[in-house]
Amino acid sequence: GIVFISTHFKNLLAAHYGQLPPSVVSPNAVDARFDPRLHDRDMLRRRHGLEDRVVCGHMGVFASWHGVPGFVQAIIDRLEEAPALTLLLVGDGADLPAVRREVEARGLSDRIRLPGRVPHHLIPEWVACMDYAFLPDSNEYGSPMKLFELMAMGVAVVAPDYDPIREVI
Repeated sequence: GIVFISTHFKNLLAAHYGQLPPSVVSPNAVDARFDPRLHDRDMLRRRHGLEDRVVCGHMGVFASWHGVPGFVQAIIDRLEEAPALTLLLVGDGADLPAVRREVEARGLSDRIRLPGRVPHHLIPEWVACMDYAFLPDSNEYGSPMKLFELMAMGVAVVAPDYDPIREVI
């Protein structure tokens, strides 16, 4: 048999090869660390200076195909419309230095937090600080781990409209 992470991949293989052996679609999943009951949200928000804030988060690679730089450019001029809002963007990558320069040049380091890369075992603690999260982009075939990690922690996610994401949500 074959296990696919999305129906897109299953349909792609069937289109190329016809009849498939027995198969199942099994999207990605998370481990037990991504359980909101294991994390003291209020304490973590105090630790990271996020108490009394509305925290919109993202975690992942700062790369053009994930859309984080474009999202920051689209929202940075509108932050004053939502004075309680703080963006918490956890991760690293080729586009992080440019985003960091833009945030610092505009004096918005208190509104757009960029803790950089954190060890994976600490990701649930950062997610616990989020009120909601966003995935600015993905692809039409994948099963983004961050989507599952956010949902497992009970964080609402604004995500792009791709079949595999719609299938899971």
